[in-house]
Amino acid sequence: MDEHIDEHAGSGDNNHGDKMTSKKKFLLLLPILIIIAIIAFGVWLYTGSLTQAKQNIFKKTSLPVAMVGNHFISGKEFVNRLELAKSLLQGEKSFDENQVKNQIITQLEENQKLAAVAQAHGVSVSADAVDSEYKVFVQNFAKGDDKKFEDTLNKTYKLSPSDFKAKVLQPDLLTTALTVWYNKQESLNSATFKKQKGIQAKLDAGTPFSDVAKALSEDETTKQLGGDTGFVASADLLPEFGSELKGLKLNDQKQIISRFGIHTVKVLEIDPANASRYHLAQIFVKGAGYEKWYADQAANIKTRNFIKIETPSTRPAATRSNTSAPAQSTPPDTSATPPTPAPATK
Repeated sequence: MDEHIDEHAGSGDNNHGDKMTSKKKFLLLLPILIIIAIIAFGVWLYTGSLTQAKQNIFKKTSLPVAMVGNHFISGKEFVNRLELAKSLLQGEKSFDENQVKNQIITQLEENQKLAAVAQAHGVSVSADAVDSEYKVFVQNFAKGDDKKFEDTLNKTYKLSPSDFKAKVLQPDLLTTALTVWYNKQESLNSATFKKQKGIQAKLDAGTPFSDVAKALSEDETTKQLGGDTGFVASADLLPEFGSELKGLKLNDQKQIISRFGIHTVKVLEIDPANASRYHLAQIFVKGAGYEKWYADQAANIKTRNFIKIETPSTRPAATRSNTSAPAQSTPPDTSATPPTPAPATK
């Protein structure tokens, strides 16, 4: 009897030991199984076509779809823009989802390259500048009615005011700020500065302003008028130009650098009823080389796409172009600039 009990007890101990050993093995294997599952999930998510199931996952997580330099591009942002483009375009015969996907990912990458280049050269855009530009849009599109403009953004473009500022205005203003910075760099813009120095030498030698403008100004609009622009209000000019007029007096001359190039400005009159309205003359020299310089800067930033987007279907060029603007979800730019500044008007 005692032997039977001992055998039974020994068997129980062995079974218990086997169970403990199995549990330990499972606990040891669990991390490995989790890693394998994560790898399998990643392989599925980042290979093959970008299906709706994958888009749903990107939308609900912070997983990246691309990398520009050291910055990840959020899959959530990509999918949100894609859904917006679909809502605006899907009923059109010209709609090509793969083309729109490519446009969106390219735009997000270009925006990040722009931010990287600007940061490398200490160029930024303040929140106040974005707010000021937003007010310009509200004034131009809705005659100053914030609520009306907000409704237009929401109904037409599915954007909130904060989205519009961040996705549309901020990149546009950063491009402008970087262009102005470039135009101020004599080492990068030497040909323009050389022309400007020649102009200034003639003025310093006593050559009448109007004569120099007729001979050397590159603003075809005012050149034949001796650079005369007529009366302009500083508020109607580009910000980087209008802000430089403050404090100028009659017959003052000043060099102003804008997104267009270098303006030598002379004050001919100041409106006695409105001190912010000036009768100006200008001699203008176009900036040169920015596009190539920026392209070289951007080309040095490494870009890597993590998702596969099919090549767009073959369509006539005329129909393809129809998808470009809505994919960016941007209203028309009411601050568009003229071919030649007269003098750097909005």
